[in-house]
Amino acid sequence: MPGTPAGWFPDPLGRYDHRWYNGTVWTADVSVDGQRYVDPMPVALPGQFVGPNGVPTAHQGWAAAPKPPSRTLAVLALVFGLIGVATGWMPFLFVIGALAGIAALVLGLVARSRVRSGRATGAKMAIAGIALGPLAIGLCVVGAILTGMFVRELTRFTEPGPVDAEITSCSADGPAVRAAGTIENLDDEAHDYTIVLEVYDGRDLVDRVDVAVEDVAPGEVRDWDRTIVTRGDTPDEPTCEIFAVNGPFPFGLNPNP
Repeated sequence: MPGTPAGWFPDPLGRYDHRWYNGTVWTADVSVDGQRYVDPMPVALPGQFVGPNGVPTAHQGWAAAPKPPSRTLAVLALVFGLIGVATGWMPFLFVIGALAGIAALVLGLVARSRVRSGRATGAKMAIAGIALGPLAIGLCVVGAILTGMFVRELTRFTEPGPVDAEITSCSADGPAVRAAGTIENLDDEAHDYTIVLEVYDGRDLVDRVDVAVEDVAPGEVRDWDRTIVTRGDTPDEPTCEIFAVNGPFPFGLNPNP
C-alpha cells in the first residue's frame, strides 16, 4: 500500500519471527532469532492489505502456517553438556556427569543434523553440546579416581582393624588434664590410629580430643599420652574414657586437632 515503508515486520503468516515487506508485497525473506532464511512456501495471495497501524498484514483467508524451526534440542544439548562438565569430576556425582555427557553428545549431533537440513536452529549451541559431551565423559575418569580414593580413606578411618586400647592414668596437671594409656595392634599389618578421648568432671563431659598414634606394628603395644587444656574449669579429679578408636582421618583432615 502507498506510504508503507519497506522493512522487517512480525510475520503475518506466523511461520517465522519476522518477514521482509519490500514496500509493495510480502517477500520470502524471513528471520528467526536474528538468523535469515528463505521461506520455501508461497508468501502471497490476492488481497494483502494494511492494518489500522499501517503495518502490512495477511489476508484473512490464509490458512494456518506451520511452526518455525525449533532450537529445543540444541538448548538441551548445551544444558546437559554444562551439567556433565560441572559434575563429571566430582566424587560419586561422576555418574550423573557421564549420563549428562552422553545426552549432550547425542542431542548435539541430532540438533546439528536438523540445523543443516533447515528443520531447526541453534547451530552454535548444538556444536557446544557436541564439544562439551566428550569433555564431560573424560572428566568422569577423574571423578571415578577421586571416588575410589575417598572410599579407601573412609574405609581406613572407620575400619582400623582389631585393636585394644586402655587408659593407664588420668589426673589434673595445673590448668590441664594429663591422660596416658596404651594401644595394642591385634591385626597382622601396621596401622595408624585415632583415639577419641573424653574427659569428664563427674558425669559432665568437659572436653573431647583426638589422640593420633601412628605406624603401630602388628602385635605392638604402644604407649601414648596427651595433655588436655580444657575449655572450661579443670576438674580436680577428672575421669578419662576412650569413646572410640578409629583409623587416620581421611586425607589427614582432622576437624578436632
